[in-house]
Amino acid sequence: MPTGGSQRELIACSEVRDAAMTQLLDLCESNPAVREVMHRHGANRETLRRLFDFLVEAGSDGSANGHYVAASVLCSAQTLDFAFRTLDAFQADKNQLGVRYPLPETFDVASPPE
Repeated sequence: MPTGGSQRELIACSEVRDAAMTQLLDLCESNPAVREVMHRHGANRETLRRLFDFLVEAGSDGSANGHYVAASVLCSAQTLDFAFRTLDAFQADKNQLGVRYPLPETFDVASPPE
């Protein structure tokens, strides 16, 4: 995002982000296994958008083994189901280690040093 940019630049960045989110959600919904997880958990596009925003806010906005973690969680039935099943615990304490490090293990990333 531009720093100190004009209103036009900020709007352009917002439009690019919205278009990227739309493409991400389209990709998620095109996967039958992801749709099944969404159905099982009563989720819709807005639910996925909120989950993505939550993951970014909680610190899962990095890359792991070539995957942007917050986006990849939504695109995989296994990780999406994991996120839905444990979301209440994540929201209870917003523990970044609880959000960031169990999810990237799916992408073969080493755990953080203790």
